[in-house]
Amino acid sequence: MNVVFNTKRRRFDPHRDTLSCTSDCSACDQEVHFWVTDMVAHANPESKDEPAIYMLPSSTSTTALDFKNYQGKIPDSILKYCLSAQDVYVSGNLTAANVLIQAAMVSIFSDILPDSNSKSNLPQMIQTSLDSINLNEPLENLHEDMINGGNLEVLLQHHDDTTQESADTMMALLETLLSYLYVVPNKFKELQEQFERINMTHKMTRRGDENVQSVDGLKKAG
Repeated sequence: MNVVFNTKRRRFDPHRDTLSCTSDCSACDQEVHFWVTDMVAHANPESKDEPAIYMLPSSTSTTALDFKNYQGKIPDSILKYCLSAQDVYVSGNLTAANVLIQAAMVSIFSDILPDSNSKSNLPQMIQTSLDSINLNEPLENLHEDMINGGNLEVLLQHHDDTTQESADTMMALLETLLSYLYVVPNKFKELQEQFERINMTHKMTRRGDENVQSVDGLKKAG
């Protein structure tokens, strides 16, 4: 849920250019602490420091991505559904979030498929899209960049020329590769297991409600 925090007990530490403060969450009444860094430095036009805010305890939201950061990388027709789904999810409107997430998924696979195939239902769209999605393309491009004088080949062959920037980029490559090959596939598997657990719980709840209704019906009949 989006809430407004009214801060109190504010204290500025000039040696570390840090402001600390406390607030009570208007949604759950939990006490929350904040730290804001580089406040004064940011006021200097010549400073390159950017203020940052830290919160403890941190938000419990499970959304990992800020979809706004992907403007220009994700088609606008898809991004609008993703942003709407994320907004209503964070606001706590779970039914609307579920509807919009499904709409976003339909939009994603509609964008992948030719117009003639984009009118089927979602399972059919996913099945049909398999031939249109080249999941090997990133690795094929990586392979091309490592042969015949490619940029990655050069970086790997000249270790003595490594700078902070090139080391950061190579580490980002390693992290991305691990995520692509291991983390993301395993995440899909974990999600499928969660679907099963959630549906089992819902099924037991529905059975319990049906049993209660049956007992109430017998009492009224008696």
